[in-house]
Amino acid sequence: MMMKVSLIWELMVVCATLCISAPCTIAQDSIRVEPDQILVPAVVFDRKIYTSADKTEEHHRSLSYLVANDSHFRESIAPRNLVAKDFHLYEDGEERPIRGVSVEPPSLSIVRDNLGAHPESIGTGGGRWSYPDQLEKNIGVWLPWPRYLIAFVPVASPMGSCHKLQLTVDRPNLVVWAHTEYCNTVHSANDPLNGTEFGKQMEADLASEKQGRINVTLRAVSFARDAATARVYIQLDFPWKSLKHEFKNHALYANIGTLGMVYNKDGTVAARFSDFACCDYANDSTTSSSSPPSGDRSVQHISPIPDRYETQIELPSGEYDLRVVLSDGEKFGRQQIPLTVGGFAGKQPAISEISFCRRVRKIATGSSDAPIKSAGYYTLLTSGDLELTPATSAVFRKSEPFYGYFEVYEPRLTEQPPAAVALHFRIVDVKTNEQIMDFPAVDAAQYIQPNSSVVPIAREFDPGTLSEGSYRLEIQATDAAGKSTFWRTANFTINSDQSNELANSAQDSASLPNGTGIVGVLATELNTKHSKVGERVEVEITEDVKSGDQILVKKGSIVTGQITQVNPFSQGVDSAELEIVFDKVVPKSGEPISTHLAIYALAAKRIDRTDDLQDGRGLIATNTRAGVAGGMLSPPPGLKADSRGLFRIDAMRLLPTAKDNPPTSLVSSQSRDVQLEIGTEIVVVVVGR
Repeated sequence: MMMKVSLIWELMVVCATLCISAPCTIAQDSIRVEPDQILVPAVVFDRKIYTSADKTEEHHRSLSYLVANDSHFRESIAPRNLVAKDFHLYEDGEERPIRGVSVEPPSLSIVRDNLGAHPESIGTGGGRWSYPDQLEKNIGVWLPWPRYLIAFVPVASPMGSCHKLQLTVDRPNLVVWAHTEYCNTVHSANDPLNGTEFGKQMEADLASEKQGRINVTLRAVSFARDAATARVYIQLDFPWKSLKHEFKNHALYANIGTLGMVYNKDGTVAARFSDFACCDYANDSTTSSSSPPSGDRSVQHISPIPDRYETQIELPSGEYDLRVVLSDGEKFGRQQIPLTVGGFAGKQPAISEISFCRRVRKIATGSSDAPIKSAGYYTLLTSGDLELTPATSAVFRKSEPFYGYFEVYEPRLTEQPPAAVALHFRIVDVKTNEQIMDFPAVDAAQYIQPNSSVVPIAREFDPGTLSEGSYRLEIQATDAAGKSTFWRTANFTINSDQSNELANSAQDSASLPNGTGIVGVLATELNTKHSKVGERVEVEITEDVKSGDQILVKKGSIVTGQITQVNPFSQGVDSAELEIVFDKVVPKSGEPISTHLAIYALAAKRIDRTDDLQDGRGLIATNTRAGVAGGMLSPPPGLKADSRGLFRIDAMRLLPTAKDNPPTSLVSSQSRDVQLEIGTEIVVVVVGR
């Protein structure tokens, strides 16, 4: 269901394009159901002052001008001195006593980083929703909307029942803006949509066999807290323009949320989270019927819709499957990745995963520009005076410096004096396995935190001296006794600025829609021992590719591509790797279709058997930089177009889109050569240009 946003939302969108230092509310907190009370967030504003600015045609008295230039206007339009006796709250038509009223800080601020300035808001589940970067000319001062928190004791009701609320304020010209419904459901603070209709809808989307229509990129990286647990950072990227939203009668309509489920390997749920970004802003009819100021209709050309989301969960050490859905109320996007969580233990130094970051910002304690955070829940990823945002893509331009973030565990750092730790960095050409750069050792002392055995480290890398291609960053830590961690590695790709521009401006020539799954078998033997870069790879399509009843590509057609990277298995190498790009579909009749496709599922050459499982879902695959281990499940008689993962293939991992420009798929193994024989079943999915 689409939620209507009252006029105050547009006022806040205007603010969101004008503001920076003082915080501003852009997303209303959810109603909080606690064991002994209900907490209702609310915003109050002066309708008379708003209307006077609404009706003016003079620029110097317009709403946006007053917000940016008249401090008295900002203070008078949003009163801060209301108390419990000023409010009346009705539950299902009956007035309830108000236990207390408090004022909370706003949930949104403008964040400046190395890429620009953008709004960030804390969602109802404690995660961070980020909005597209704004032009500098649109940054002014923020209208500081105070958020009142109204507490009342509800009448006892059955679990799962829902109730209507109405909140009014007893002062002339003031309008209160608050949610109008809550449900008596028990959920954790980071899962507010559990039990709600929207939450149930996303649960169905997550389990649906339908393909998502929103392109979502998912990345998860874990950093150990102790020997048994780790904090997992989860990031989603998505194009905001693909989310359903509209301005109708100058009001915004949208409904944006996310749901994540973490599964143990036995299929049981280990954890879940949900969050809501926009735009459940309910209000009375007098507010909803108002229109925005005519001089500020340009807000329709500014994105009030997020394009990134971050959250965190804590998990015990183990192997999991992470599945996340993003919904706009009508369409959804879904991604699934395997998740390995480990802890630090023992007396030996250890090193975490490497997270590439392109967004960084300097922070200072007590600064008004400090980033927002959800108290007691969201922990910023920081190193020294830098806050970093993990990237979902490891593809960078030559003119685009990036950071590698990782953590080193050294148990003797808590001793006096702390143990010395040296860091070693090198960059290797993935194609030739040749070392390109070997950096001087770095003393970790500058990163060490008092009384902590974990050292958070962020290092900047300038790709300007690297040629276009694929590289591997390798990092090792060594203590004073000469004990070293293994070399932790992470692949990244460098593209020229020109190639990125051409790729971004190119028109997609494919006649197959993105997300189309194609089932086939390998017609080319692949083996990292013998295969060479540039060799042609063919897939024979074994099922008609359809859209409804229309056949797009007939059975017997061919998908073609080539090998772009081969690393055979050998001692001292992390893994054998085989990378492939598929870029053409050759129908049995008609012209070839140029498009890009990624490998989403592989199954060993099928031998007829009777113990197959009932569906085509194996270990989870995704179009992110996360691998999929295989070998635990068997496919049904033939993979399906929506099959995901590896089946009956031991000791291998699959990255559907290891690179972006062009999209390539990577199959790897840490214990042997990668070998895929002719007849290996495969599912490739159209991913566009």
